Amino acid sequence: MYSVKTNVLELTALMKQHGITRAVLSPGSRNSPLNHTLASCPDILCTPVTDERSAAFTANGLCQALRRPVAACCTSGTALLDMAPAVAEAYYQNLPLLIISADRPASAIGQMDGQTIVQPGSFHNYIRKEVTLPEPHDAESLWYCNRLINEALAELTHNGFGPVHINVPITEPLFDMSAPALPEVRSFVREQSRMAFLTPDMRNEWRKAKRVMIICGQSLPAPALEKSLRRAAGKGHAVIACEHLANLSASMGEKGFIGTSDLVLAAPRTDDILAPDFVITVAGHVVSKRLKQYLRRVRPAAHWHVSPDGACPDLFRCLTRAVEADPAELIGLLADEPADRSPAFQDTWQKAGSAAAQRVADFRLTEFTDLFVMRRFLEALPDGSALQLANSSPVRNAQYFPLPPDTEVCCNRGVNGIDGSLSTATGFALGSPRMTYALIGDLSFFYDQNALWKKSLPSNLRILLFNNGGGGIFHVLPGLDSEHRDLYIAGSNGFSARHVAETFGLGYLSAKNAGELDAALKQFCGTGEGKAPLLLEVFTDIEKDASATRALTAAGAGTSDRYFSSQTRKPCRRDYGTARMENHQKIRRDTL
Repeated sequence: MYSVKTNVLELTALMKQHGITRAVLSPGSRNSPLNHTLASCPDILCTPVTDERSAAFTANGLCQALRRPVAACCTSGTALLDMAPAVAEAYYQNLPLLIISADRPASAIGQMDGQTIVQPGSFHNYIRKEVTLPEPHDAESLWYCNRLINEALAELTHNGFGPVHINVPITEPLFDMSAPALPEVRSFVREQSRMAFLTPDMRNEWRKAKRVMIICGQSLPAPALEKSLRRAAGKGHAVIACEHLANLSASMGEKGFIGTSDLVLAAPRTDDILAPDFVITVAGHVVSKRLKQYLRRVRPAAHWHVSPDGACPDLFRCLTRAVEADPAELIGLLADEPADRSPAFQDTWQKAGSAAAQRVADFRLTEFTDLFVMRRFLEALPDGSALQLANSSPVRNAQYFPLPPDTEVCCNRGVNGIDGSLSTATGFALGSPRMTYALIGDLSFFYDQNALWKKSLPSNLRILLFNNGGGGIFHVLPGLDSEHRDLYIAGSNGFSARHVAETFGLGYLSAKNAGELDAALKQFCGTGEGKAPLLLEVFTDIEKDASATRALTAAGAGTSDRYFSSQTRKPCRRDYGTARMENHQKIRRDTL
């Protein structure tokens, strides 16, 4: 049986027609008709998550895993606003997140009635489309309701993916669930054609360029795009700059593919032998700040951004074309075009990238630091795993080291926030058969610990928690020597996750040295599936972590001596909060 509310029935039936088969539901009374009806539909698998912020991030993770739209449903009031961080992340990561919010009728808004806010416009800058449904009372209003839902659902996948918000006012009574079946509904499909094309001017630009770089940003695995990039690189057309988040690990080491551009550019240069004169960007965000700054400095003569939605990000301040096309198709066309390239450009990048990777491989990490743990973990990681990398240090630290074959990598890099990394990982694990490893720092973990507040966590979830008592990235940033850094900027804390794991039913492992880590990794990275997810908490020293990062970066860039002679950091001054910090550290020591 279903709710008798016509707009709820129409929405559920159309979600079924549009192939939306997963929904994350947060509790509430106003949205009870929605939750009951969605949960009663045999074609929609529902997951309960109490915290709305976590629920929306969980839905994002499911979007990543399934590559199709996923719904997140909440009650009225501030519950909707709690979803805003995940909506923004979905917008900038191009995830088809469907937000469904219950609402009070329009007559109740602004009348000092309980649990009411103005819900339309809540995500104004971070949504592809927003509709507020009527409560149909005749054929005209039913047609209007059907049309709005169809338009909204079609926008989820129009010209690339993105979030949509459907607001559903529901009048009382709320709890009549006597409808025997979903209605027959009219659905329509938005047909699209993004056939790649090359104009004469585009062909001319491509053919005359001597030094071409294609930058592949964050992307879910895209075999067609990877195939086109391999053709372009194999023919000597371009250097392919990519990070782990590009999910091109199968091509790393092949001709033209450079995964160490950040290390290559860390070395001071007096020439521009590495500078491209033509850049093409595809997919999403790039982590490397050095690459962005370098290209802004050298200003390539041409920069094309290729995307299904025709976006115009002038990231390097030299954008010349925004091409609305499928990147795989366009790069494929370009790969077949004749061109007179400078072979030294690709060769120089290849040699510099390989040398940087070798210097990192040869660098001895002897102290027990977050980089030591990262290297050991990635060496033990089974083939075919999924990595969910949290901001800020884990996504950067993982880039130093190679990945096992067929590793899938995701990160909330759309907005770079730490607020939903764990929730996204749980959502991904719910939607993927892969063993899913969430690599996360203590700030991100404790901020998002409500991600574990689920009736049943997926058994294929593994959480590697790097606990150094604060935000390690703030100890690496040059110039941040404030006496208030630790307490008020870096979020220093003295907590352990042991009791969190016990509360939520996770298996718990810990390590404070290399021997304990090796023993824990045998279970943590074991191929046998356990009945419960696992959390491995590693305890490191934040200052040693920062020193290891600086040393490894300098070694990879081949500038160790120069680096340390000029950039050795000074310890922060003590302040009135020192006693409080020392108490935090005592608590932390007592928990170990």
